[in-house]
Amino acid sequence: AGLSSIMTCLAYVGVIKIKIPHEMLPPEESWQVPLFYVAACCTMALSMYNLVITSFCVVYAQGLALRGPPGSVAKCVQIFRAEWVTVRLVLAASLASLILAGVSISWMKLERDARILGGIPLPALVISVLVLGILLLLFRRLALLASQLRVPYDTRVEGDLHIDDGGLNIDLAAEDQERIEAAR
Repeated sequence: AGLSSIMTCLAYVGVIKIKIPHEMLPPEESWQVPLFYVAACCTMALSMYNLVITSFCVVYAQGLALRGPPGSVAKCVQIFRAEWVTVRLVLAASLASLILAGVSISWMKLERDARILGGIPLPALVISVLVLGILLLLFRRLALLASQLRVPYDTRVEGDLHIDDGGLNIDLAAEDQERIEAAR
């Protein structure tokens, strides 16, 4: 939620504060300006989505786990597991949109600088290559961290509380008090 709130703010400030070069204002045609606005607005929308979903889950899941009926902790864990993939994908998409907005600004602002390869501005090309290289390193590092921090499936804790008493296996999170007492 913290990263999403920062990206929402960055995208919003970018949209309202950017100074578009005079030669790219309408009626002139440029691909950089529409790309910036589309990428920045996508960043803002995706980040806001993530911010609201994660904040809602954190607040309401605590309430359900603490005050809910038996089995609520396990239910919260299942809900979080179901949301985890979507939240990660939306976060990755919002990061990609933010980076695309930043790269489009460099192409917008450096359009008139030294050109190579048939009219491509050299500074904007260098910035784009550097950002792409850093992104590749980032994804490589994230993949390494994900594999190092992966919890094996057979050892995962899923929000349940089991007591194994001489062959009698009691699930405290799913059982109600009467059944637990009756099992003793």
